[in-house]
Amino acid sequence: KWSDYEDSDPAVDIAKAKERIHKLSGIRANTLILSEPVFNVLKFHPKVLKLFAGVTPVGVANIEQIRLALGVDKIVVGSALKSGATNPGRSDTLDYIWGNSAILAYVPPKPGKKVPAIGYTFMWNKDGEGPVQVRSWYEQGRRATIVEAERWYAHKIICNTAGFLFADAVAPLAD
Repeated sequence: KWSDYEDSDPAVDIAKAKERIHKLSGIRANTLILSEPVFNVLKFHPKVLKLFAGVTPVGVANIEQIRLALGVDKIVVGSALKSGATNPGRSDTLDYIWGNSAILAYVPPKPGKKVPAIGYTFMWNKDGEGPVQVRSWYEQGRRATIVEAERWYAHKIICNTAGFLFADAVAPLAD
């Protein structure tokens, strides 16, 4: 795990994954998707910080420095949370949707037919009214305007060799 600062080297692991993706697909990975816990661990990783010795004054790497250290064009940090509550009125626990994982992938600059990518999101029209339908109405008893929305879409893996999953890449700092 990358949270094992002594025995891990994220830059080497990413370089190996890039090579594997290229060998399997002929595509060069350009995007790293990190969960919030993974990003937080990488900010303090000594082997990442060593690359910026004398440049980073407080001993914390920023996202641009991590991007340069790991050799990717773009880093996206997934910070969205999900509720763990099972019953209304009970105490709620929030957790990250992306867990403790990272994904290295090829994401094209512009999607299109016959353009490879790890995946695409497809949207379609529902009943000829468009892929997103919004309805609103006023409820007198609540004294509120209610807004309801539906979106018609599907996420599809297009080229499963255009990406690499680092599952459970870290033990979070908060644990």
